Amino acid sequence: MHERRDAACLTPNLRRNFGAQFQGGVQKRRAHFLASAARATVDAVALPVVNGATLTCSFGLAPSTLIVLPKNKTMDENAPMANIGDNAPMVNITPFGLCNSLANPVTASQTAAALGVLTPGTCTPAPVTSWVPGSPTVHVGGMPALDTNSKCICAYGGVISVTVGQAFKTMLP
Repeated sequence: MHERRDAACLTPNLRRNFGAQFQGGVQKRRAHFLASAARATVDAVALPVVNGATLTCSFGLAPSTLIVLPKNKTMDENAPMANIGDNAPMVNITPFGLCNSLANPVTASQTAAALGVLTPGTCTPAPVTSWVPGSPTVHVGGMPALDTNSKCICAYGGVISVTVGQAFKTMLP
């Protein structure tokens, strides 16, 4: 009786979608998780990325900043907009502090010198791909605009992603 009362307090759409799954405790928790996850999907809408955006790397220990040169001549919120070609190391993508990847030669040599104890080395971004996927509908400087859902791969195995795109008033379709 208690489980039916809990299922009755959920929205009619959830009851219809999950139907008899509310009879057991595990299924009820799963439905609650799915409902809360559906409410939490905020970044389904991509925001444009402009100069000063915050970047993170999966192997980096500190956030970085994206530098966008005004060569594309496209501005958003008084800052140059980035496109998928803005991936030059040390020009567009600044270092992430220290690097934990053993594929990085500095980290590998410092770890070997420490007798196998992982010792992070200096980060030197080495992107091997352009940003993907970019915006399919908006182009900046003849290339797809960079959005907050885009990722870039480093030669040392890290995945570079945009944490804060710095453009908050504009959304990309």
